[in-house]
Amino acid sequence: MTETIHLCVMADDFGMHPAVNDGIAKAFCDGLLTDANLMAPCPSFRQAATLARHLHLPVGFHATLTCDWDLYHWGPLTHAPSLVTEAGYFEHLVDLAWSEAKDNEVLAELTAQVEAIEAEELRCTHSSHHMGSDGHGRLLRILAQIGFERVGPLRLGYKASDSDEEAVSIEVYNWDSAFFSTEWTLDYPSRKARLVEALRRMQPGYHLWMVHPALDHPSLDNLCSTAFFARGWARPFRALDQALLLDPEIKDLLSELGIQRIPVDQAPRLAIRSRGPELE
Repeated sequence: MTETIHLCVMADDFGMHPAVNDGIAKAFCDGLLTDANLMAPCPSFRQAATLARHLHLPVGFHATLTCDWDLYHWGPLTHAPSLVTEAGYFEHLVDLAWSEAKDNEVLAELTAQVEAIEAEELRCTHSSHHMGSDGHGRLLRILAQIGFERVGPLRLGYKASDSDEEAVSIEVYNWDSAFFSTEWTLDYPSRKARLVEALRRMQPGYHLWMVHPALDHPSLDNLCSTAFFARGWARPFRALDQALLLDPEIKDLLSELGIQRIPVDQAPRLAIRSRGPELE
């Protein structure tokens, strides 16, 4: 067993919005970020892909069947009537998205998303799902049809017994602790203190820190209406994650504790049988 503490710092939502893309790029170049999850259907996907190529930023396949916001939208790359609202956009709730989804349309759509990433000359180092999955193994079976050699091992996954007939044989990254993200509070000192506590508790092995960074830019306020239930996720929470990734005291603490940052594809892998869900 390794005596070193390894930490992968992975950002979600690469491609969603220019402020998200620019925040991820800055956090990778000047901060602690090691990886990002790429969303092919989103409006700023091509900008994100260009940044990934130029910066050699490792990216994974973020399977996208939902849209987070009520004012800023995206939809499928394919003709997929079961996946969209009357306006032609993805649903913004996971349960709604999967309740009507037809598996053949999901397969065609996710295949198109993978092909869009490959067309940008990028290789997926891992796979995940935006805003969670159906929870009943449908996503895993569909990803298995696409091929995990194309989408990469799942960054997370649940094990199932070998007797579970619905289980799928998959490869996952094998973390030594549950993944963690920072406290969703607008109090930066408290949020930073929680992160420091988590880092100080880390034991030798491989660990995953999930983040949602973005530049603190007013354009993010236009993603959703003022009363929208996820309003905090548009700008405030992302700006705080950005600040943590660039905080020199956090960087110094990693050095003090001997924590080595690694891209996800340097983490160990494990073959398992799983029936989902794959977590956000």
